[in-house]
Amino acid sequence: APRAPPRRQGSRAALFLEQHGVDDDDDDDASFPDLPPSVQDKLDNPQLQLDDEQRIEVLSACVALGTAQAKKAKDRDVLMVIGNTGAGKSTLVNYLAGCTIEMVSRKDAGFTTDLKTKIARVAEGSIVKEVMKIGHLNKSATFLPAVHHDEGSGLTLCDCPGFLDNRGAEINIANACNIKQMIAQAKSVRVVVLINYMSLEADRGRGVKDLAKARRDGRFAAREGSVGVRDC
Repeated sequence: APRAPPRRQGSRAALFLEQHGVDDDDDDDASFPDLPPSVQDKLDNPQLQLDDEQRIEVLSACVALGTAQAKKAKDRDVLMVIGNTGAGKSTLVNYLAGCTIEMVSRKDAGFTTDLKTKIARVAEGSIVKEVMKIGHLNKSATFLPAVHHDEGSGLTLCDCPGFLDNRGAEINIANACNIKQMIAQAKSVRVVVLINYMSLEADRGRGVKDLAKARRDGRFAAREGSVGVRDC
């Protein structure tokens, strides 16, 4: 298995958030902690083997960054979107934020496989620009609970990483901690569960099973919730 490369000098966390599609336009760059390069290394290569010190480093850094992000939900009414990776959570959040969503073929979007399959993306001419990065690969594009405050509705939209995120135990543990932090900071939380209809057929109801497991584990404790099924 590949080993972690030597540590390099860390970069600003705000730039890291921008690269991973997290909206931080209304925050001071200095409010975010610096991240060690081991975090980026682990995200780039989920199979990367870390030593014990690096595991603790990745977990601690991700939780610290999540703590800074959670402050954006303090005393606000939060609409939290959860679901499996690829269910369309980031697409829904962009739509709710006022972005114009368009369906295009993967070929037109610049991909080289499954060219006839259509994907949803924020239109280039959209007045409201993409607020959450939309992933079109079989991996999470959302790195940690990402927050965008919508002035029009007064809601704070929260896009959560997918259930069973595929980037390693350290990232999964940090995600669970950060989601709980977000809920604790909010004035109120409404949860929308998004399930891809195809996953119900292909994975024998895995989406519902994951939701039930998340509820049983206590990851989501909102007073209100709803379930949406995306047929695509």
